[in-house]
Amino acid sequence: MKEESFMNNYIDLVSAIELCIRERLIVPALVLIYSGIDAFAWLVSDSEWATRDTFRKWVKEWMLNNKHLPCNEDDLYAARCGILHTLISESDMSQKKQAKQIYYAWGEKNYQELQKTIYLMNRADICVAIQIEELFWTFRSAIADCHENIIKNPVLLERFKARSKKLFINESFGNFMNLKSKK
Repeated sequence: MKEESFMNNYIDLVSAIELCIRERLIVPALVLIYSGIDAFAWLVSDSEWATRDTFRKWVKEWMLNNKHLPCNEDDLYAARCGILHTLISESDMSQKKQAKQIYYAWGEKNYQELQKTIYLMNRADICVAIQIEELFWTFRSAIADCHENIIKNPVLLERFKARSKKLFINESFGNFMNLKSKK
């Protein structure tokens, strides 16, 4: 896969998330963010497949390092599981108190007001509030920072190039349709 094709996929993903947030399609925005984290974490990992560990490691290194999200990598992984598997904020991990359940604020609603409600309900030990726009911008920034690092690291660059070839390419099927079958 060419660098240009990867960048087109990245731009499409970011644009789709922006569209969802602008149109208040919150669950689809979260699905795209969390699956995007999974995909990008796999691109640079040394694991053959995307896993809990690849997700958590990438989030910790690129999204939480020097960023201001009020959660940790386990909270985000648990939120990912809830959203991607059942379209809810609960997950097996949050039920077992292995991670905090994430509640989301967006637009004019401020996550800090939501967090105050969580405190008033004495649920701060099991819940945390996040602003969706902040989650998105942190993800977007993390992709850019990680990609910049990939370009500078020969080992990561080779892994990235090899895995990028497996990604979907958004191109016309015109040439494919004109192929003649061999007999």
